Amino acid sequence: MSNLPPPPAVGAAVQPATGQVMAWIAPAGQLAHLVPLPPARARDLASQLLAAAEAAEQIEDGDHQ
Repeated sequence: MSNLPPPPAVGAAVQPATGQVMAWIAPAGQLAHLVPLPPARARDLASQLLAAAEAAEQIEDGDHQ
């Protein structure tokens, strides 16, 4: 069993009036941080988070080098 805190909640939505993506992260027990991003930057951030998730899976699977 891990002593890690619960993972933060994350999400995103399009804000039609501005054409931006509103991304948020809410650490457990804290208020959410809301970040407006242009679409290209939102895609870049999502790609980086996906790469981090894939790296974490490799570590958990014992497939790291």
